[in-house]
Amino acid sequence: LSCKNAQELNEWTMHLKYAIFGKLVWSGYLTQKYKKKLKIKWKRRYLEVYASQTVHVYKNPTKHKLKQQLEMNAKHISCVKYGTDDADADDDEHTHVIEVYDTQQCVRSTFSAANEHTREQFMDALRHIMNASPRIHILHHGLLYFRADTLKSWKCAYFALIQGSLLQFKGDELETGAQYCQQLMHNIYADDDFYNIGFQECVQRSIPMIEPQFDRKEIEAMDTKRYRLSQTLMQKLKIFSVTTTIGKYYFGALDSTQLLSWCQSFERHVRNA
Repeated sequence: LSCKNAQELNEWTMHLKYAIFGKLVWSGYLTQKYKKKLKIKWKRRYLEVYASQTVHVYKNPTKHKLKQQLEMNAKHISCVKYGTDDADADDDEHTHVIEVYDTQQCVRSTFSAANEHTREQFMDALRHIMNASPRIHILHHGLLYFRADTLKSWKCAYFALIQGSLLQFKGDELETGAQYCQQLMHNIYADDDFYNIGFQECVQRSIPMIEPQFDRKEIEAMDTKRYRLSQTLMQKLKIFSVTTTIGKYYFGALDSTQLLSWCQSFERHVRNA
């Protein structure tokens, strides 16, 4: 096939790409991570995200040579995650990282955006073409002390209230639990099976909010010796309880502001249940 001029060729190319790959959902620049032997380099690349669940990687917008084509479906991809900053980069810092994982949970490709807005645009485009499981809508999240009504000892964990459940994330430190929470909020999973795997990796316990009853409890009524908690910490905690059809749980916020935020979130949850 031949065309009369470059403009006509470009028009044909555009129509053929649309017929093959579907609608262009997003295009723009990202930097891509390359590892050769022991050296790590980041190179600027031009990406196009298509509705046919494909991502094309080019050197620049002229698109003379396709550097890589990613098939963004459950046969090739398990999930897309926010990555961590790359301390091994040989140029500038890369603080807005995206990692694409294959079905064996290994990193297949790593990209970095110039800013948070560009990363969100790219992630939203991938979420759209992958028909991904909807992002969990979190009503409130944060660190809480807690114990079940049948137990005496208090523990510390990171929690998130979502519609229908209160999630306890793995790890007993603020940073670890918060990281798992952020993963579950932002990760894109190729299908429900990969989502369930990701959920189990992040969440220690899910407390169903079935007919929940929320109540504040006076601190003075708590016996510090009986419940194995220091008197100093017990005096600091702002206690509230949540009762569901499966049991009763006590929670302690570290200050009045956190307590108010949790109270308002539980009240909204009850109204919308």
